[in-house]
Amino acid sequence: MSRPLPTILHVNVTDFMAAVEEVRDPSLRGRPFVIGWQGRSRAIVLAVSETAFQEGIRRGMWLAAARQKVRTLQVLAPSYEVYRRADARLAEVASRFSPVVESKGGGHLYLDLTGTQRLYGPPVDCAERVRKEIIEATDLFPALGLASARVVSKVGTRVARPCGFIAVPEGEERSFLAPLDVSLLPGVGARLLTRLHLLQIRTIGDLASLSEEEAEVLGPYGIVLRNRALGMDTSSVRVGGGVRAGLHEKEGNSVSAGITLPEDANDSCLILSALRSLLFDLGFTLRTKGLAAGILRLQATYTDGLQAQGTWRFPSPVTYDGEMMNAVQALLPRVLRRRVRVRTLRCDLGALTLDPGQLDLEGRQEAKVRALQESLDRIRNRFGKNGIRSCADLVFPCTFLS
Repeated sequence: MSRPLPTILHVNVTDFMAAVEEVRDPSLRGRPFVIGWQGRSRAIVLAVSETAFQEGIRRGMWLAAARQKVRTLQVLAPSYEVYRRADARLAEVASRFSPVVESKGGGHLYLDLTGTQRLYGPPVDCAERVRKEIIEATDLFPALGLASARVVSKVGTRVARPCGFIAVPEGEERSFLAPLDVSLLPGVGARLLTRLHLLQIRTIGDLASLSEEEAEVLGPYGIVLRNRALGMDTSSVRVGGGVRAGLHEKEGNSVSAGITLPEDANDSCLILSALRSLLFDLGFTLRTKGLAAGILRLQATYTDGLQAQGTWRFPSPVTYDGEMMNAVQALLPRVLRRRVRVRTLRCDLGALTLDPGQLDLEGRQEAKVRALQESLDRIRNRFGKNGIRSCADLVFPCTFLS
């Protein structure tokens, strides 16, 4: 009986932001440049060109230190909207080959190629077609990893970077992973890597050889990491992420806004205050247009440039600030899972419909909420958007992005 074909494809555009900038300005190719915020306290390198990488500059390095290392270093301000559009374009191309595409942002995509053989041939051939069409559509050159498990396909792109292709046959996951440096395993950060080295664990195979009792010494996720080292990953590719493949909303069927925090923060109270201020403005915009939102999307960009995002679907379209804030409070713990400071936040209200208005059977409490919201909006209509502000704006003023 023939061995099952691996069907999970990971697409990874190495140094995504820098790669997009080189497409926008081809004169940057071959020159050392980084992406970061100049003139800011605690400014760090968010992305690195290949040439700058060869000069010893790394993502997360202090920008001042990078300038000292390469005197001719060029620093570009990040263009997050451009990167978002590039991500959306990648997902659009990928969705031509599979109905199950998960966009993780930052040039990362997962495709489940199960059942696509009749249309595009074996998964290896299909993967090559995906790569070819991405290059033709975006001028970006991705690394590809094909395996039976997500974690193995992701390690494959790390090995194949910047633009190679690795396919791991089912049943050979452990032998593929074993000799690789343990730093290539998803979930192994700098601090954990130091701890693993102290324990003489230097390869993924060393980690895979631990018993459950030994793995628990590494912390609450020790067994999960040990299982990843064994190539064990039962998680499936989920449709959606940064872009919902094949179900793009019509132009204008969403409103969005973003904020840059005055200082990078990981205090959940401060972040919630900033989001409350943001939603106060977004909700007012929604109501003045007579609309209600069916979906809320939240995106956070960390200090190191990585992004996290999540989506909340309302049981019925909403229009009040309080309803949106309840969704954000429920969604935020799912989005902010890293112990890294946050630099920017963005909210998007989608699946817009006409506001259904006051219900005939509206209860007393609902009537009070509506009356309060309408009173606040009347003040803002008369005196402008700054006629009345939430306390969060006074405690945590932010710079709004377009």
